[in-house]
Amino acid sequence: MCVTAFYINSNPDNHGYRFVIIFNRDEYLDRPTKAAHFWTDHPDVVGGVDMNPGKEGGTWLGISKRGRVAVILNIFNPDGIRDDAKGRGALVSDFLTGKQTTDEYLKTISEDGEEYNGFNLFTMDISNGDAAYYSNKSSKPPEKLQPGIYGVSNSTLDKPWPKANHLKMNLEEIIGSCNSMSSDDLLDKLHGLLDRPLLLNGEKFVHKPGMTLEEMRAVLPQMIHVRSPVYGTRSSTVITVDATGEVVYSEKSLEEPIDSSNLKWITTQHRFHLTCDL
Repeated sequence: MCVTAFYINSNPDNHGYRFVIIFNRDEYLDRPTKAAHFWTDHPDVVGGVDMNPGKEGGTWLGISKRGRVAVILNIFNPDGIRDDAKGRGALVSDFLTGKQTTDEYLKTISEDGEEYNGFNLFTMDISNGDAAYYSNKSSKPPEKLQPGIYGVSNSTLDKPWPKANHLKMNLEEIIGSCNSMSSDDLLDKLHGLLDRPLLLNGEKFVHKPGMTLEEMRAVLPQMIHVRSPVYGTRSSTVITVDATGEVVYSEKSLEEPIDSSNLKWITTQHRFHLTCDL
């Protein structure tokens, strides 16, 4: 199950960062996906794209040159998912390509939030530092986020899974010393946080033959990087935006078609400057 941690800083100094996010996307290995790229229909937006039939065009994480960022994580439902629910990936792509403010957009989504399976949705505007959060599995309305560091996985923001807390704590340590690092060194350290196939206690996870996803869910809260024959971490993404608006979008993803016995990783990187006023 996906996990992310991110840093919001509306007033960076000349050597600081406005925004940093690290994200592991966990999904079935046979679900078709396009790696991060600038979208043909919206060339100012970069992100991966879901190509699953009926869900084409949705995404889980993206950023636009206008400084709009959105990320979504599913929330586990013990009763299973509803087949008749709306696709959640469009909630990210619609914000990235739209014009509503972060909180206006989430207020609109919350009006029919029950039509979707469970999710955590974050929207951000780097041009002014605005950020907001909404979950349709929380009793709370959309809320503004203050500058700081956040971590979330497949439960609501106020009830984080252990791996979300672990990733948040480690991101905080790196942010505290990132001003003395080069951009490439920072990327390496951030990707290192995501590339952890061990349980949080340091034990190696061993997928047993015939192990069901339900059985895996018992240990998923302890696993930042998931590996199994049918389900696991499909991509690891790091996005940094420095004080000047320089963006680095770095993604490591499994090359398709995926052979679970011979995983091949490819790295995609995009560097560009935001076009919005800062």
